[in-house]
Amino acid sequence: MCCTYIISCLRAQEATAWLCECSRDILQYSASDLIRAYTNFYRLVKTNRHIHPVTGKLQGLPSYKSKYQEQSICVQGHNTSVTDSRIRLPLPRALKEQNIHTGILKTRGLRTSKDPLTSLTIRLTKANLYFTTCLFNSQREIRVSGTGSVGLDLMAHKSEVAALYDGSMSSLITDIHPFPKKQVASLEQRIVNTQRKLSKQSKGSNRRKKTKLRLARAHYKLRCLLTNYYHHITTWLVAKYDTICIESLNVRNMVSDAIRPISRLVQNSRFGMIREMLEYKILDSNYGKLVLADPYYPSTQLCSSCGKKPTTKITLNIRSWTCEHCSVKHSRDDNAAINIYNLHQQASEAKLTKCSPYYA
Repeated sequence: MCCTYIISCLRAQEATAWLCECSRDILQYSASDLIRAYTNFYRLVKTNRHIHPVTGKLQGLPSYKSKYQEQSICVQGHNTSVTDSRIRLPLPRALKEQNIHTGILKTRGLRTSKDPLTSLTIRLTKANLYFTTCLFNSQREIRVSGTGSVGLDLMAHKSEVAALYDGSMSSLITDIHPFPKKQVASLEQRIVNTQRKLSKQSKGSNRRKKTKLRLARAHYKLRCLLTNYYHHITTWLVAKYDTICIESLNVRNMVSDAIRPISRLVQNSRFGMIREMLEYKILDSNYGKLVLADPYYPSTQLCSSCGKKPTTKITLNIRSWTCEHCSVKHSRDDNAAINIYNLHQQASEAKLTKCSPYYA
């Protein structure tokens, strides 16, 4: 209420009359976000966690939002209405004084609901595309999970995603769901060519602005293509298996310790995105569990048959090897998936709680 009163007083003053150019709801949401950010920061200060333990720099302090990044506004649900393909927004006072009362926006691909609308967010991306997010107060849909468990070994590869083992056979996910490597390679080459062209253009010119927009569109298409593919494979995994075992990888250390080509592959593999999708989709399932192996568990260095380590370390360039103890030939990725699956089988069943990841 105090925030609303301050905004009303500022809008009434002549020096800050420009606040009337937008709706009151937008200012209220921005002020509440700022209050929440400072509240979280002072909570860190009280617990002495506002200083980074490694760098010694201040962390958690709210910073200004750049106008060159994504822009967004948020309005309350009771002031808006959503129909088939149109959204009605509250208008600012300046437009109402000009007898303009049409705040209707045409949309494409909008999904409506009979539940009450809580809030509505409109954002402008760097690719100059507008998106609308509608938040409805409805019950969460429960996904039906499958049966059985599977071990998943994530791979840092251009066209391979992960190897899996379900207790009977091991295979690659790309054999079941083909990876769109032609489209990805085409978009990556377009990004390289556009970035090279952008670096040679003078700053502030109109041609540079057009090239920068084309580069943002290419990045957006690549991100959508990969996100759509990862949604397909994670939804398929949750629908087929009720227990999924994956590695808990420290991607930051992997990127900093690896050489440049390997570091780029690790970043493009999006291990964190796959884990995040699996976590929230298992939360939405009726009975699902996510098992996380320890980050330092040597899934690649162990033999899945005898459980012993070879005397020589298995480096990244070795894709297949033969165990010197039991003479069994292994594929690097299939052996890691089997070890992750066996790690889950050896874990105590008492640790398995619904929808809560744990370390085996």
